[in-house]
Amino acid sequence: MICTYSFVKRELRVGVFASLLAAPAFAAQCNFSEMGGTLIDFGVRSAAINSDIIGIDDVRFTCSDGIVPTIGYTVAISAGSSGNFAQRTLQHGGDVLNYNIYTEATFTQIFGDGQPGSNSSTVSGLCVSGQSCIVPVYGRINGGQSVSSGVFTDEVVVTISF
Repeated sequence: MICTYSFVKRELRVGVFASLLAAPAFAAQCNFSEMGGTLIDFGVRSAAINSDIIGIDDVRFTCSDGIVPTIGYTVAISAGSSGNFAQRTLQHGGDVLNYNIYTEATFTQIFGDGQPGSNSSTVSGLCVSGQSCIVPVYGRINGGQSVSSGVFTDEVVVTISF
């Protein structure tokens, strides 16, 4: 089964807002009710960004099928409006902030769809049926960017396959 959750990232109040997209009904089910609508909030910053801005959050969901004690899952995150995993972008008017989402705190592995040629990875694991599953997500806006003040946004889709 595949469940998707759409997020909007925003900066200078950067966060990720969510809306659940319907998925087909199978024996197993997943629930994003623990998601508050924001994936990563980079906070409010001045227009000149001299050093990297780091944001840490997580994707939370519950899966159950009533039969097996554990459920395997894979989490993927879309490239967002840039269409490019190598450099996602937050936008406000004509201004653009480069950022990315990573699978780990060293910011070396880009969180994406894991498809050949995308240079990105998914995260897979096991969840106890009916218990909250937590997948850490790390974001970074590269320093050295200068933009006007405003709310910068990007929309990404989180897909959980199980």
